[in-house]
Amino acid sequence: MEVLFSGKDLRLSYLDNKAEITFVIFDPWSPDKHPKNPVEFKNYFGKSVAFDLGFNQFNIDTSKNHWYQSHEIHEVIDIILKKTPHNSKIITYGASMGGFAAINFSESLNAHKFIAISPQFSIDPTQMHPSDNRYRFEFSQIDYKYDFIASNKCISREGYIFYDDKHLDKFHAESILAKTKAEAIEVTYSDHPSAPMVNKTYGLKRILFEVATDTLNVTDIRQTIKSKTKESIEYLATHHHNTECISEIKRRAIDNDLNIHEVIYILNTAIKSEAEELTNIALFISSTCHQNTPKSDEIKRMRARILHKKNLHEAAFIELIGLQKQNHRIMKEILIECDDLDTLQRILDFNAVPHQLLTHSATSIKESKPIHSELIMDFVKSINERATLFRDLALQHEEKNIRKAYLLMKQANQIKPDGPFIRNKLSIYMKKLNLNN
Repeated sequence: MEVLFSGKDLRLSYLDNKAEITFVIFDPWSPDKHPKNPVEFKNYFGKSVAFDLGFNQFNIDTSKNHWYQSHEIHEVIDIILKKTPHNSKIITYGASMGGFAAINFSESLNAHKFIAISPQFSIDPTQMHPSDNRYRFEFSQIDYKYDFIASNKCISREGYIFYDDKHLDKFHAESILAKTKAEAIEVTYSDHPSAPMVNKTYGLKRILFEVATDTLNVTDIRQTIKSKTKESIEYLATHHHNTECISEIKRRAIDNDLNIHEVIYILNTAIKSEAEELTNIALFISSTCHQNTPKSDEIKRMRARILHKKNLHEAAFIELIGLQKQNHRIMKEILIECDDLDTLQRILDFNAVPHQLLTHSATSIKESKPIHSELIMDFVKSINERATLFRDLALQHEEKNIRKAYLLMKQANQIKPDGPFIRNKLSIYMKKLNLNN
């Protein structure tokens, strides 16, 4: 791909097929991104999907979850309009945040059509359904000024939206339909985003091709998706109380015939469900499937949730140890809800919980579980005493024997890793000993 623009917020790339149709593909929301703090631009969303079908393709990638509320979007759009062959029609495409952008900037790009998977109408809370609390944090962090769908700027734009009509996304879809000339395709039980289910039941490439060639038949696609949905894990998991559905889930689990999205969907359903059989299947697949994937930490966190729900607190806690992003909320719930003192002591002995979190947990159960609270506080006290002992010994040796001081302070840091003074001193010793590399 030829990179045409690379700024702080957006990157624009292009693949030229000298075609009469040009796709503009917008990056989706990502759990790895923050609305303000940028990360490096990652792999191109959509790869070369439209180019492989014989069309021109622009990719707009994001460094943040900023909902394209960046002044750079104007420069990107200008480049697209200048670079696009004069006789080429533009089709915008995206999912979730990218779906919002595909519609939101369809007027600015003079798009022939848009294709939006699980798009948002707006993330302005005043424009959203009262029950939808998603995106509030991001809205509070960004200067949200390009709200073109809600302000009637896309009223004459045509396209297609795919969404789960049993999900909060349906309220966004209803508003989009009122403010554009979109046609809606319901993808029931697909959750958010609907892309995996759409791809499985009809094919995303097929949709792109049919929209580009004006051969997409909305009635046919609805019927095809609806008929194939009943074979999907999403449908089976939603209807897990049905004997045939749970049996089919079990068969696919035993045969290891589940992809990563299906595994996560089953785990999510099990977390919300009280059904014992589905919970057991979820624990089975989470222990055997996809352990070395980019989603492995997410699977472990979900597995911890299920174990915690079954009151297997120690097992749940073990799943959380070593994760790149620890879930302090689950840890605190485990500490608070663990009734067995021996189990609680074993959890504490892992010394994997930040001390501030231990103190908060102990304080919150001081009245309801005084013995448990005392056990946690005694542990914190003993940790502090041991860490202080090694810290003070290190300080005594730092003038005469910096290496010995380093080893003692390192021990203090292992005992109390969230101690700022200890961390700072350890860093100084490492610098003096040239150990930073």
